Amino acid sequence: MTNRLVISLVFPLFVLGMLGCASKPQPETQPQPQAEQRPQATAPKTLDHENIKRQAQELCDATIKGDFNRVADLTYPKLIEIFGGREALISQAKAAVSEMESQQYRIVSIEVGEPHDIVEVKNEIFAIVPSTMRIKAPGGVLVGEAFMIAVSKDGGQQWTFVDSSAAKDDDAGFKTLFPDAANQLRIPEQNQPVFHKGLEK
Repeated sequence: MTNRLVISLVFPLFVLGMLGCASKPQPETQPQPQAEQRPQATAPKTLDHENIKRQAQELCDATIKGDFNRVADLTYPKLIEIFGGREALISQAKAAVSEMESQQYRIVSIEVGEPHDIVEVKNEIFAIVPSTMRIKAPGGVLVGEAFMIAVSKDGGQQWTFVDSSAAKDDDAGFKTLFPDAANQLRIPEQNQPVFHKGLEK
């Protein structure tokens, strides 16, 4: 798994993901791989969407506040394991924010939207959680969208999250995180952010 993917997945709506979306070229069309066998996905019978939103917003608020312990609490455990443990994740998160701020970028707000494309694969429930973020940048404000993958292992009570911004850039790494569900998750295309020149926030 590439370092860029790890950093992007650790930070829900992290500025690198959005700036990367703004700067990277459009991918070339690639031949479609042969379909592979995959576990059957089903739709959960009932689910509290407000609970997903509440926990996703808590993660976003913790990111803005720099509460990296809470960010780690709400990060998908397998990602923490791949990253090298909780303390490694927190350390790199702090370093990434410091680098971002040194370049005069600062997350102003993140607003979570309605979860969608909810599926159950084996014993895990997955949902796509959209959000809109505003980032103060030199000369103005960037406004863009991002998508988190929410995961629950207890029927929808507790959720942990992974940011999806780099998922399509590292297919092998994504399948390492979600070996049974990677091909079942319908991650929307992320549009390029819009720069509003002269805005303060």
